[in-house]
Amino acid sequence: MTDASFDPAAERYDDQFSKTIVGKMQRSRIWRFLEKELSPSKMDILEINCGTGIDAKWLSGKGHDVIATDVSSKMISVAQNKFPSVKFEVCGFSEIATRFKPNSFDLVFSNFAGLNCVDESALIVIQKDISEVLKPKGKFIGVFLGRESWMEQLYFRVKGKKDLIYRRRIKSIANIDDVSTQPVWCYLSKELRVIFNCFSVNYIRSVGLFVPPSYLEPMMRKSKVLMHTLFGLEIIFGGRRIAADRSDHIYISFSKN
Repeated sequence: MTDASFDPAAERYDDQFSKTIVGKMQRSRIWRFLEKELSPSKMDILEINCGTGIDAKWLSGKGHDVIATDVSSKMISVAQNKFPSVKFEVCGFSEIATRFKPNSFDLVFSNFAGLNCVDESALIVIQKDISEVLKPKGKFIGVFLGRESWMEQLYFRVKGKKDLIYRRRIKSIANIDDVSTQPVWCYLSKELRVIFNCFSVNYIRSVGLFVPPSYLEPMMRKSKVLMHTLFGLEIIFGGRRIAADRSDHIYISFSKN
């Protein structure tokens, strides 16, 4: 993954995702799970693929010391302009172990599929680097695109797009915005458990079991009844480990071995 993929999207990213109904709904669920894992005392937190800094600002607002990083210099520029009190740095996944000292952080956090932008072999290396910069018993929490989103499969089936129904099962191309694209690799939760072999699993949660993928935002805007119904179903039935692989995203919490 390079900065070139995400730089063109930086100025539009919030409008096209963060500020959308889908983006806000999915993030609210992630924050609900994440808040339960934060210590009441100050934590040293590293966020990777921080985008425009919304999660970093939220974590900082909880009283924690946050360093938020992204490979895209333009994403970091947008984040710094929005949240000047938060520490942001340009840093790619491959730089984690060289940029930060061993045993530096209580928590490393990666939201909204940043780590889906590298293949399995790269992810194996990255998880080792994450483990190295974590303190003993430190946590890594990641939010990944799942492979078997039932809502996506249903949508493409109804639309008659048979070639796209199972597109997450192979390397595919994701639209970052109207201009940029990025290859992505999607995983099952059991595969993530194997890949992150420097860690033990704490929790696995579903995100987006009923809140749809972001490209279905126009559908959500057309009907407030549909929007409230889906979010209500998400609150009631979402978050369950058993449903994680059928959701848009998988929230997975690890502790360093």
